[in-house]
Amino acid sequence: MTKTNNVIKEFRLSRGLSVRAWAKMIRVSPGTVGDWESGRRQLNPVKFGRMKKLLTQDECEAFFKSVAEQERARFEK
Repeated sequence: MTKTNNVIKEFRLSRGLSVRAWAKMIRVSPGTVGDWESGRRQLNPVKFGRMKKLLTQDECEAFFKSVAEQERARFEK
């Protein structure tokens, strides 16, 4: 699991939300949430916008930092 996927899953778990409940809050299928958390699918900007409304400032910063680290590592290969 990547750091980005960890941030997504940690956010959900820290609030005691099931995959189904969280998916409903951000208007996606439970399968989409599972795909994000497993790394099978990337979070797109529209869906991140919905999720961002539920994140604290620290969670947003952690998410963007992890994405930036992944992008940097991808280009250094």
